[in-house]
Amino acid sequence: MRLILLANIFFAIWSFLNRFSEINNYIDSAEQNFQKGEYELAIKDYTILINHYKIKDEDILLNLAHSYYNIQDTSNSKKIYHNLLNSDDSITRSIAHQQLGNVFWMTGKKNKAVYHYTESLKANTSNETARINFELIQKLIKSEEQYQTSVRYKKEKQASGQGNTGKSSNKTKEGSGNSINRSGNKGDNNTQRSASNEGGNYQGSQSDTENDKNELRNQKNGNKENEDLITNKLKAANLSLQRARAILDAMKQNEIQYLQQKQTAKPEDEQDLPDW
Repeated sequence: MRLILLANIFFAIWSFLNRFSEINNYIDSAEQNFQKGEYELAIKDYTILINHYKIKDEDILLNLAHSYYNIQDTSNSKKIYHNLLNSDDSITRSIAHQQLGNVFWMTGKKNKAVYHYTESLKANTSNETARINFELIQKLIKSEEQYQTSVRYKKEKQASGQGNTGKSSNKTKEGSGNSINRSGNKGDNNTQRSASNEGGNYQGSQSDTENDKNELRNQKNGNKENEDLITNKLKAANLSLQRARAILDAMKQNEIQYLQQKQTAKPEDEQDLPDW
């Protein structure tokens, strides 16, 4: 009886050690595949850890979401990120909001992206990636609004010009008819008036051209100031120009390293933060 009991204890210890070894092997494999960019293999390893071994570690869940994100599987990545929004860890919440902002930006839902970047900064004010993304998308939205306003203005201006051209044409026809019925001197005076009006119209068109040039010049100066501001922000956050272009190009090539972001210090007073 004693031997059977010892055998059972030995078997239980051996099973535990064997299970522990298997879990560590899958964790190592998943992390290596993630670091190498083999995201589909990483997904397979993380899924086994979660479903088979019932591991619910938030780091594993976050890296699984990152893996789905990097293969542009927005549906699965969004589900996991949403589940992590209620995490007790403010850094995890901040990263989850940040990534949801990226997903919504990538799918063209800019207002939702702005919301999640804002929540990301509320959870962790030191999240510079979320801050840069927030400022960039705000600049993008503003530029798009200015462009749409410029397009509407030009269309209204063209429509107004066409209406004035039609009225001038009618007046010219009436004037030509009157000139035929009057004396030659009157006709000469009408010709002079016509030449004078043409000169005025020519000067007016020159003035419009100058105004357009000034508008373009001001717009270029404004864009230059925006570019300088963005460049300074990128330097402050240690982000390369290639990284910024990737962000502006819908985050398609965004490489997320959770362990690096995890090193960011937590806010000292988390008790004052609202429960988002």
